[in-house]
Amino acid sequence: MKPVGIHNRGNQCYQICVEQSFRSIEDHFNVKIPRNLRSASLTQYKDPRIQHDAHEFLMHVLDALEPWELYKTFFEGSFTEEIQYSCGHQNTKQVPCTILSVPLYSSLEEMISFLESKDKVNSECDVCKEKKDAEKIMYVTSLPKICIFHLVRFDTNGGKRNDIVDIPFSWNYMRKKGRYTCKAFIVHHGNVLGGHYISYVCYNNVWYCCNDRTVTQSTDVAHQLSRAYIIFYALDNK
Repeated sequence: MKPVGIHNRGNQCYQICVEQSFRSIEDHFNVKIPRNLRSASLTQYKDPRIQHDAHEFLMHVLDALEPWELYKTFFEGSFTEEIQYSCGHQNTKQVPCTILSVPLYSSLEEMISFLESKDKVNSECDVCKEKKDAEKIMYVTSLPKICIFHLVRFDTNGGKRNDIVDIPFSWNYMRKKGRYTCKAFIVHHGNVLGGHYISYVCYNNVWYCCNDRTVTQSTDVAHQLSRAYIIFYALDNK
């Protein structure tokens, strides 16, 4: 079993790399994940002449999954958000998430730590009904079977960072709740004005480079993973 190349009819590499990643995940879990490309949220991606961002496209694909309850365990995790006020009160709520967007640091562990760091905010206390200075902390409460990381390489000033990041092929998160193994990742070549997406996918412990229609066995996966833009981790104990 190995991936099959996909013809690029224009600037569709951002779609192709997401599709190849989904196929490798399907192979790992032996499940079919529908892609509702007729959804209203995906109409903007019909024109092959227009370039788009793979991360934004992936978010729209996940939003269009129906019925969501069938795929929730695969894609939806949650954060717990706690806001502690000077008055002594605390607001707590659960925040669902499907993709973990993390700022660039030298390692994946550092990026996760940033997600869970404390932050100073000005927010309304649920009890006092007044805006007050407070301290907010968010921490991951649960993870889905497919944990997706988006490394924020593009900035609001129109630049792109090509930092090399220490990214493991497998890791344990929340220490006791299963081991995750990388099954696919996406690399962007170029800059914010234009470029090309390539995906790397794993089938039966063999890695392949999927560059549109061309599929080759990859020998420099670790090097390419350090340049990843989007990473798909799958829970080992399915």
